[in-house]
Amino acid sequence: MVNLKEIKFLFKNGSKFENFKQDVVIDSFKFSAPDQFFKYNNLKFDSTTTLEGLKKIFPKSFKNLDYTFLDNKSLKTISLQLKDTPEEKLLLFFDNDKLYMIQWWQPC
Repeated sequence: MVNLKEIKFLFKNGSKFENFKQDVVIDSFKFSAPDQFFKYNNLKFDSTTTLEGLKKIFPKSFKNLDYTFLDNKSLKTISLQLKDTPEEKLLLFFDNDKLYMIQWWQPC
């Protein structure tokens, strides 16, 4: 059983990470600087990644395009279902059709 007091949250440039013992996982990753990027399965995500570009790669995910109000902005949001861990998702948030933030979502 995990002792919740042992979990630490780390913050850097608007991104949030969870630390438990020797492990660090991404909670959310905000593309607040041009040199910040995130790689997943050989795909590189950064602040120049466009909604249209990802629509070509993940067309099924755009059937449920949604809007989220975050950081005083209305952001377009899509959810990518992960093959390796079907209960987890990547939520992608777009501001002016450019990638703004990625959040790793998992059920509690």
